[in-house]
Amino acid sequence: LTWSAMSATTSRRPVFYPNPSPSAGEPFLRGHCSGLGDGPVTVTPCDTGGDPVQLTAADVCPRSEAEPEEGVADAASLAFLNEPSLLDNIARRYAHDRIYTYVGPVLLAVNPYKTLAELYSREAMDAYRGRAIGVLPPHVFALADRARRMILSDRRSQSIVVSGESGAGKTESCRAIVDYLAHHSREEAEDLCTAMLSASPLLEAFGCASTLRNKNSSRFGKLMRIWTAAGGASFSHSSIETYLLEKGRVSNHAPGERTFHVLYYIAAAAAAAGAGTDATAAAAAAAIDWAPLAAVTEAARGGGA
Repeated sequence: LTWSAMSATTSRRPVFYPNPSPSAGEPFLRGHCSGLGDGPVTVTPCDTGGDPVQLTAADVCPRSEAEPEEGVADAASLAFLNEPSLLDNIARRYAHDRIYTYVGPVLLAVNPYKTLAELYSREAMDAYRGRAIGVLPPHVFALADRARRMILSDRRSQSIVVSGESGAGKTESCRAIVDYLAHHSREEAEDLCTAMLSASPLLEAFGCASTLRNKNSSRFGKLMRIWTAAGGASFSHSSIETYLLEKGRVSNHAPGERTFHVLYYIAAAAAAAGAGTDATAAAAAAAIDWAPLAAVTEAARGGGA
């Protein structure tokens, strides 16, 4: 649909327009506008019930009123693929605990900030095996399975890029991908899969730290390689390369933040072993918030996600 098409069907066009106070709520608001051209347009708010506002055509984006309440699984199928419509669709899905959304071949994930154990269950891993992207609801398992199937069919290396801001869920997404691949390799490589998943929390402790926004923030980049056995997709061996480690955090970090987890592990172990009466080490051990680390360890052992 285009503006001209909408103009032919209705004189009051549904639109999104910028929130004049974005810090107090959503960045875009819903409204209906009348008049469209090079001059100003009048937008009547839907959400706030306030007075009409005068804007320019460049300030508003077309909005569809036919989208389902729970949003659509692939944002590429939205009537209008603009920033407000994309954000609105993600918010609709998030409200229904649907944290994954496709945009064509790209998967968007939103941190739920709560446990959704059934989303990462062994039953879910089995359900996505051999299923093309789009057959089942959006999921990181679907991308992992596509990579696994492409290895088998094309005999070529596959890459999955996971990016996002701090606290977005990059570490958890990587862990879910590895867990999925390991789940479907356990029959052939049980010991290696168990070792990889169990070692992950310890390795992360050397590069993860608590920040103001994220208690388990990765302060480094990570390239994980997984080799498969010849003629199959089961694990053969793996390696992890790190780069851009935030080394300065060891000696200096912002108030309210902490250095790398491993240093607190050491302090806690020393205090538990009675290696000394150093008040600083004891205080450091007592100050640890073990909840996120315990959850990570439990997930790696197969106790949840």
